[in-house]
Amino acid sequence: MNELKEKSYYEVLCDAKQLQQKADAVLIISFIGDKNNRCRNDWVYYEKQYLLDNEMLKFYTEIGMFNGTMDYDLYEQLCRKLLTPKVDS
Repeated sequence: MNELKEKSYYEVLCDAKQLQQKADAVLIISFIGDKNNRCRNDWVYYEKQYLLDNEMLKFYTEIGMFNGTMDYDLYEQLCRKLLTPKVDS
């Protein structure tokens, strides 16, 4: 759950929603429940100029980002891969 506290974790989701909605700004509000029946809210505001990227939009659509079929583990792996800086060897 600690990863969810960092706004960078949501960066991929915000990018996807920005492409889907053709928006310059995105507000993500999430309700996160735990095993003790407690819930907390997490949010992130993301703003950048909208630029069409059909390739990324197609990718997000194919992996189920918009229809709720994306597996959480797959999403977590995707976030780690896309948000981890590449090191040139």
